[in-house]
Amino acid sequence: MLESLSDMAGLLAHDFNNLLTPLLAYPALIARDLAPDAYGHELLSVIENTARDMVYINRQLQGLVPKTDPRNRIPMDFNRLIADTAGRLREDIANHPSIRFEFKPGAVGMPVLLCAEDVAEAVMHVCRNGLEAMEKKGGNLTVETGLTDLSTPLSGVYGAVPPVGTYAYVRVSDTGEGISPALRDRIFDPLYTTHKSLKRRGAGFGLTIAYRVVRDHQGTITVQSMEGGGSVFTLYFQVSTPPGPGNTTGSEAVPGGAAHLVPCTPGTLLIVDDEKTIQQLFRMIMNSALPQCRVDTVSNGAEAVGRFAEEHHAVILMDLHMPVMDGQQAFLELKRMCESRGWEMPSVVFCTGFIPPDSIREVIARQPRHALLSKPVTGDKLVDAVKARLPMG
Repeated sequence: MLESLSDMAGLLAHDFNNLLTPLLAYPALIARDLAPDAYGHELLSVIENTARDMVYINRQLQGLVPKTDPRNRIPMDFNRLIADTAGRLREDIANHPSIRFEFKPGAVGMPVLLCAEDVAEAVMHVCRNGLEAMEKKGGNLTVETGLTDLSTPLSGVYGAVPPVGTYAYVRVSDTGEGISPALRDRIFDPLYTTHKSLKRRGAGFGLTIAYRVVRDHQGTITVQSMEGGGSVFTLYFQVSTPPGPGNTTGSEAVPGGAAHLVPCTPGTLLIVDDEKTIQQLFRMIMNSALPQCRVDTVSNGAEAVGRFAEEHHAVILMDLHMPVMDGQQAFLELKRMCESRGWEMPSVVFCTGFIPPDSIREVIARQPRHALLSKPVTGDKLVDAVKARLPMG
């Protein structure tokens, strides 16, 4: 069930992200034409807040979609990752004065191959589940880490039985209401929640996402719980040897030795998106915020390569998933063209409603002149990303 739901969630999330982008961006544009005391500001605020609620739900759907190619996981300091996650959790706990929180780092003396973003998200979801279980009466939430050898069968395992080996674990314990045996087998089902009193939209995905992350890392998750006696969730991640230096893909080579590159054309922006409504919206935003900038638009990667060959734009704002040629392939073609012509490479701002491939994430991490934005995106974020990279001459 989870596999088919993940496939459907990815497609739905992409379409919803494209539809939500105008709902987030247009209110700010419309507000500029209203008098400061106009009632329309309040109505626009309702639209914008509703759109943000929809964005939250859509991000829960995206959490069901596998994100990381195992070849591109990197060795992580496990304790530091969980400590950083616990730091983020303290903001949630500040809203629950009757709940006490403790982080107990154990001895994890070796790096673990992980996608940090995914694992942090999984731990946050499990912790928030514990907070919700103690919302009425308060209690204690404890997060522990450690290293263990799994040579004997675990109890309370969900999913595949883990192979024998050394595992780093994070254990989340709460003193909340617990889970009855009759309900325990359903807690990782999508949309299932026992917290019926919650007003939070999008409830019912958190533990499903946590299970997906652990499973995708070839780990396992165990649950011990008694009704009225709290719960203990333990997430196990196998410690293994990192891949060799030749095993990563899609990284951008850093050009060297090019002393005299032909600079990009100042004040030029190319918008690449197959959705005409997004093209029109992004053009309006840029024309309003950067009136001195010349803005061109095309509908796919192949058209982008052709237009760029004529204009040598300074910044390219580009979708990733498009017909004819996608954004990732277009990026590689632009890079080849610049290298062959001795041109300066433009700054590329990827803007996508899908989970970006790891090769694109790696490019962004290594080359700060490029950027990645997730749809739906506000006009302010769009302008900031472009303006920071746009030479005006």
